[in-house]
Amino acid sequence: MSSSVNSDCHPIKAKLRKLRKKLRQIEHLEHIERTLTPEEQQKIDNKNGIRSHIKTLLSDYKKENPVDDRARGKGTVQTEEQPEAKSLGETSKQTSLHVEEIVPSFSKAPQDEEMLNSLQSDSNLSTVLNAQDYCNDRELLMVKNNASASGRLGTSSSTDCHKERVDRVKRLAGQKFTVQELEGHNDQITSIHLEEDIVLSCSRDTTIKIWNASPGGKVISLGAHTATVTGVTVLPGLHTAALLSDLEELTSGDLHDAENDVKIICSCSSDCSLKFWHFTTGKLVKSIYTFNPLTCMVSWLDEPWQLVGTDGGKIEVWDIGKGISICSVLAYDNAVSVIVLQAKQLYTASADGNISVWVLRDSELHVIFQSDDIKAHDGRPVPRQRIYTLAATDQALYYGDDGRSVKVLDWRKGSLANSLHINVPSRQTS
Repeated sequence: MSSSVNSDCHPIKAKLRKLRKKLRQIEHLEHIERTLTPEEQQKIDNKNGIRSHIKTLLSDYKKENPVDDRARGKGTVQTEEQPEAKSLGETSKQTSLHVEEIVPSFSKAPQDEEMLNSLQSDSNLSTVLNAQDYCNDRELLMVKNNASASGRLGTSSSTDCHKERVDRVKRLAGQKFTVQELEGHNDQITSIHLEEDIVLSCSRDTTIKIWNASPGGKVISLGAHTATVTGVTVLPGLHTAALLSDLEELTSGDLHDAENDVKIICSCSSDCSLKFWHFTTGKLVKSIYTFNPLTCMVSWLDEPWQLVGTDGGKIEVWDIGKGISICSVLAYDNAVSVIVLQAKQLYTASADGNISVWVLRDSELHVIFQSDDIKAHDGRPVPRQRIYTLAATDQALYYGDDGRSVKVLDWRKGSLANSLHINVPSRQTS
């Protein structure tokens, strides 16, 4: 096939897109909390056959386009198949891990070559390179190159900064880490929150667990939800104060700790509720019915509000002191999958691959960006896939979807920077 033909219009790629869409639909069926129909169960039973078909099509595509992937600097077609993960200590609760030599491979722009070559040329660099350090070093290198051309910046400061980062990752070489398994849930874990040495987790088994990560620490199990618990967090002080003013029992009796501030755990669930728990005793102190199954949440810092996402695509603002909804916006056609707050801007994503940025003014949500037509750095349209996680900085959004790379979105320009790929070499056994 001629290389001049647009690969995005390739018939094999069109088939791959349809098959991947089927897999996402099957994944949704696997999470439905009801008895499946015979037709739905048949679709789930056909999942492995679809994966095999994808592998065959991918192999055929690579045979017809042997140069295409290398020319683009990235895999053109991604499959749903993930590499099989190795179990860490199947019989032991604690496993010592040694940091092996793992050299990441990034899809990089030409200006990244100098920095990455200097890192990878050191044979003693026996660690995993942190992706954020990579991005920071890349920005530093670009500033250095631009400023050096005009003679305004010396090389000593940038060189020292670069050396410090290399030294930091070198110090990980030879280190040992301990993996501690916290067993207790009976189904998929959906969210985790850390509060000093306390771990909060929630699950599809409808429970929340409070783990003391220290040796011999106890576990408290919280059970009042009737469906999947999709999020858990500890409320900020402002939110706790709003609840305290409404709940007299928290300021008297055995729930009050005179020496420490009262902490409140908040959970959201598919059972259409926000629930609030006393951090120390685990007692349920309040429940708010939200009328919609909840998929995610975040605390607004300036007011005692919880911002939640629903499985119907709505983003809502709830006043937890008054127990009422003060704002509701239909943002997506599918479920809201991620909600993140950064510098008073709200970043959300959906199960159908859309991203939005919001500001909250006068108790109303106003959208300032929607990812209707995101372009890759080379101008190609970016296919929409289910987004599972998202992190925001002042400069960019980092998100993970059904693909195998971390995507970096400059939402002000509506385009993707080069994606970050990390290739871990497989270990061969004799």
